[in-house]
Amino acid sequence: MNNGCICCTVRGDLIHILSRLMYCRDKFDRILIETTGMANLLSEANEERAANDPEWFS
Repeated sequence: MNNGCICCTVRGDLIHILSRLMYCRDKFDRILIETTGMANLLSEANEERAANDPEWFS
């Protein structure tokens, strides 16, 4: 990921990058995302879920 903070500017990029990684290799056991104290992790989790479940926000 080039430049940016996952909590405010590149959320969509994060989902895209993780999707590409999962396509290129076997299943991950875990994905660790280290953030600063400024990150809104609930927002990140909601975005990830929305990417996998379009009905999540409807």
